[in-house]
This record gives sequence, C-alpha cells and structure tokens, in this order.
Amino acid sequence: METIISLLHALGIDQTIWAQLAFFLVTFAVLNWLVFKPYLRAFDQRAKNTFGSETAAKELLEETDKLQKLYEQTARRINDKIREVYDRAKTNAQESQNKILDLARDESTELIKRSRAQIRAEVQIAKTSLQPEVKTISHLISNKLIGKEMAE
Repeated sequence: METIISLLHALGIDQTIWAQLAFFLVTFAVLNWLVFKPYLRAFDQRAKNTFGSETAAKELLEETDKLQKLYEQTARRINDKIREVYDRAKTNAQESQNKILDLARDESTELIKRSRAQIRAEVQIAKTSLQPEVKTISHLISNKLIGKEMAE
C-alpha cells in the first residue's frame, strides 16, 4: 500500500483529490443539465427533422413523377383528340373546297360557252349587215389601187 501512496504522491495526487472530485461532479452535473442535454435534444430533433424531410422529399418526388406521367398521358389523349378533330375539319374543308371549285369550274365553262355563242351570233349579224356594203367597199378599194374609176 505504501508503494501506491508513494506513486500517487509522485503523480501529484494528495488529500485534495476528494475536493477536486466533488468539484468535478458538481460541475459535470451543472454542465450536463445546462449544456449537454439541451444540445443532445436539439441534435436529436434536427436528426428527426432531417430524416422526416428526406422522407417527405422522397414522397414528394414520387408524387411528382406520378403527376408528370398522368399529365403526359392526359396531354397525349388531348393531342390525339385535337389531331382527330383537325384532320376531320381539314377533310371537310377539302371536300368543300373541291365542291366549290367544281361548281366554279362548271359555271365558268357555261359562261364561256354562252359568251362564245353570243360572239358567234354577233359576228354573224355583223357579217349579214356588212354583206351589202362589201361590193361597194371592194369597188372603192380597187379604184384607189388602180387609180381610176371602174364601171360597176
């Protein structure tokens, strides 16, 4: 035992060890109550919030993916319907255009036929009305070319 006491004296430990130990325990208890426990509570709460936030973020990402897929499907269906309506309207418009063009073509053909018939009739009337004057005009032209008057 004597060696233990001499070893303790060599280390600088004497009878004040009990006072130092009491002081340490009181200080530890106060620091534990004022510093360590609040810090550990805050640390645990932060860890729970972080874990909860990570879980919530994962759930939100999954929900976002689901909503995006639903949106894409809905958008495709709407685009298909719009394309169908557009194609139907385009077909109807082309049919209407063809009908209108056919009608206009028929009307223009008929108008051309009537105009040609009217022109032929007017040419015939002009020929008939100018027929008696042809003889007189040809006689005048010949006189002018020859330079003297011919007997009729």
